[in-house]
Amino acid sequence: MQERRVFYLLVLSLSVLLSAGCGGSSSTTYTAGDQTPPMVNIVAPVGSITAGPGQPATIEVHSQDESGLSQITLQVTGGVGTLETKLVSGGVADSTLSFQIFLPLNAAALPPILLDAQAVDIHGNIGVSTQVELVVDPAMLITARQGLTAQTLTTGAVNFLEAPTSLAVSPKDGFLYVSDVSGAGVCAPTCIRKVDPATGIVAAGPTFVGMGSIEGIAFDATGDNLYLSVRPDRVVKITWDAAIANYGTPVVCNIPGNLDPAAPYQLAVDATLGILVVDDNTKQLRRLSSCAGLSTTAMSTGFFNAPRGIALGPQGEIYVGDNLADSIYQVDRVTGVPTIFFGNLSSVNQPWGIEWLGGTSNYANSLLVAEVGSRQVSAVTGTGGKTTLAWLYSPPRDIALSGGTAYVLTVPGGGKPGNILKITGF
Repeated sequence: MQERRVFYLLVLSLSVLLSAGCGGSSSTTYTAGDQTPPMVNIVAPVGSITAGPGQPATIEVHSQDESGLSQITLQVTGGVGTLETKLVSGGVADSTLSFQIFLPLNAAALPPILLDAQAVDIHGNIGVSTQVELVVDPAMLITARQGLTAQTLTTGAVNFLEAPTSLAVSPKDGFLYVSDVSGAGVCAPTCIRKVDPATGIVAAGPTFVGMGSIEGIAFDATGDNLYLSVRPDRVVKITWDAAIANYGTPVVCNIPGNLDPAAPYQLAVDATLGILVVDDNTKQLRRLSSCAGLSTTAMSTGFFNAPRGIALGPQGEIYVGDNLADSIYQVDRVTGVPTIFFGNLSSVNQPWGIEWLGGTSNYANSLLVAEVGSRQVSAVTGTGGKTTLAWLYSPPRDIALSGGTAYVLTVPGGGKPGNILKITGF
């Protein structure tokens, strides 16, 4: 309590000095008839204030005063150490201001996080709120921007999502297909798992078990064919088998051993160009005209630093995410020349999976980006706009869209397994 008294006395002293030193007389600071401090309360979130480690918490402070308000301050203690003051314009009598604080990843181990608010009216009277504790919930893996809803669809279990790399939604059955390089049990060394997007239930047996490391999953427009990029050196196609209501016998599309591609990451299927795969060995976007193409050709004339993600736009635009350059490139379909779509001074932090978002939401006609470095999902546009849509506990590796829902795959870290998270509202 002693620290709080000192804090409020300092704020009051500063208020008096500012009033006296800004060209007016100190006699205008107080009105003899107003000795009543403003009312101030921390009002939101309603009920208990809860946030997840590594994620933001939005705190709303409400204040009223019959003479008019001057400023509202929120102080956060307990290892976060935030002090923020916002001025109330026009000396309004009733104001609610929002403050956003970010919790560190070790927030669950910190001392209790305490919130104190105070308001100063135009006459220098100070009102103090009741202290509120912010509860850290280690189970909160994602927080979404206002207007969107985020939740955990499923978390890793034994031999599931131990080392997940990619996911996609099949147009054939609407299920999620997730690659896992667990190297153990029925998934050794690498496999594809089928996940119900409504319940998060994982199918008992894997859809596919293979060699190497599956890095990318893609479907053609109908979902009749599932394509995989497998390091070190192959592209695989698996065709839908109606008899088993699942994808059946795999076929290798290129020539293993030719190192073409040598280090494939994600891939996409274009109705005209064929199979497009980013190759970290040649630092290029490579192309297989069909699954019987046997060898790839260079689609891009330029070179990337660390190509990882690929997405197709509504008119066939080709986008490649460069993990090392913190940029998204657009590759010309005819010339193969890559140009910056989003990056340079306005960067994305280690982009991996990317997906084009259509529809009619506020974020339509943008690329959704899984940012590994910042643990965020963002929407970016070619005009330089960027909006953070979700903050995550673990780094996101890939993202897939189905209707107005985005599915985000996170890698294990911080004692958490791999997870599939769900964002709705697009």
